[in-house]
Amino acid sequence: MKQTMIPAALAVLILALSRPALGQAPVAPTPPGDSLRLKVDGMVCSLCAYGAERRLKKIEHVEGVTVELDSGLVVLTLRPGAAVSDSLLSAEVRRAGFALRGVTRFNRRRAAEGAR
Repeated sequence: MKQTMIPAALAVLILALSRPALGQAPVAPTPPGDSLRLKVDGMVCSLCAYGAERRLKKIEHVEGVTVELDSGLVVLTLRPGAAVSDSLLSAEVRRAGFALRGVTRFNRRRAAEGAR
């Protein structure tokens, strides 16, 4: 059985890149902002979903977009403290070639306060 050895310099480089620099704490992930759930009509294929996702990702303060093609739902995650108007959402969905039928907002701060 033949074994391959990793050169020592490569092993040190891999180890160095996998850890934060000395004196630096690891970067904590940013807590997610509010979520918006959009009911979108007209998406019938994966290309439709891709087009809607691409268009909605261009909106300022949108951090993430998930399209659920079967149900016609699009979930947007906003940056913490950010807001997006229904009229802007409607215009962007229309530009992507679809119709916005409803918006449901999930406020993470209120949800956390309600759980206490």
